[in-house]
Amino acid sequence: MMQERERARRLATSIVAWALAIVGLTLLILAGVLVVRGGGPLVLLALLVGFIGVGLALAGFFFQLVPFRLDELAQEKRDYDRRMRER
Repeated sequence: MMQERERARRLATSIVAWALAIVGLTLLILAGVLVVRGGGPLVLLALLVGFIGVGLALAGFFFQLVPFRLDELAQEKRDYDRRMRER
């Protein structure tokens, strides 16, 4: 039961991270299209959309990594606490 719950959590985390990354990359592409099609007047909007896209892509990347690293750190702390109690 615990393994199934952990597997489901990892799968959900991966799906959300990939979704954020895809939306971020889509916004970056949209920013490029705005500059090419719209020209000079839309450069500011393109920069804004591009920065939002980069932010979402990075959030997706960190959303993928951070929970797994926190789990590893929590496991290391439990192991350390168990070793300290055994002494």
